[in-house]
Amino acid sequence: EEDFSYRVNYRQRDEFTDTFKKLNRAFEKVGFLKEGYKKAEKRISSLLQAVNEAVVMLDVDKQVTSYNEAAVRLFRAGEEEFETWFAQIISGNVELNQLLGRCLKAEKKCRNNPC
Repeated sequence: EEDFSYRVNYRQRDEFTDTFKKLNRAFEKVGFLKEGYKKAEKRISSLLQAVNEAVVMLDVDKQVTSYNEAAVRLFRAGEEEFETWFAQIISGNVELNQLLGRCLKAEKKCRNNPC
């Protein structure tokens, strides 16, 4: 349920003690990371809206993760159906689909071997 404040309250001293301590530290770290991710996501969203140029962010499966109002206007889509509308644009445009595929391939290559 994404409650990373949970801690295992294991009071015994045996072979499991260190495991539960590490598990509690992992919960704490994940909580901090999730909090940082949420803050970064809000900052990115604010920046996207401040930009006058159309910006659409996609994940590795070419699914829309974020976009700004300028993109909605450019592609003449309603904000509620933008993600579906953009997916149709990608699937109907061979050149764009191929370009995105090449970009993703280059991204994976850079992650495996820093550019």
